[in-house]
Amino acid sequence: YPTTEVCKAVASATNTVCAGEIFQTQCQWQFNFSKAEYFKALEMKTGELFALSCELGAYLSGGNQKCRRAFRDFGLALGTAYQIYDDCLDLFGNESEAGKSLGTDIAKGKLTLPVLLLFETLEASKATQLRTNLKNMNNNNFAELQELFRQNQILKKSQEYISIFINKSKESLA
Repeated sequence: YPTTEVCKAVASATNTVCAGEIFQTQCQWQFNFSKAEYFKALEMKTGELFALSCELGAYLSGGNQKCRRAFRDFGLALGTAYQIYDDCLDLFGNESEAGKSLGTDIAKGKLTLPVLLLFETLEASKATQLRTNLKNMNNNNFAELQELFRQNQILKKSQEYISIFINKSKESLA
């Protein structure tokens, strides 16, 4: 490339993604993890990668700063929506269709949006039981967790957040 701007942007994004990974790792099994912190982690990881790709696409196509900012914002929101979708797939998907094992985020102590939304809906005693079940996750607990998700319409609530970020991505380019 004729300038170092692409390398600088990639280096900056790499730092952001690494910081996001460290942040998320520090938050494992932290049951006071908030939705705001969850969205921050998504923006620093998947959101940043999508944002960089979109911004560099605009830059390499000759877009001005305003255009680049719009595409960066588009990518950030789209990447966040995608990661919420992927987090839902990990809990609500079908292993053969998804092509991956389900429940891996929970097994690693990552509290994703569906889990955070479930905690918001449960009474204190049920939330305490959920914490215990999450720390001791097995096939029976996972089936119980999926039933709690179903009873509390957590997939639908999660999909509403996906829609919010998809709309935000569209508005970035309007």
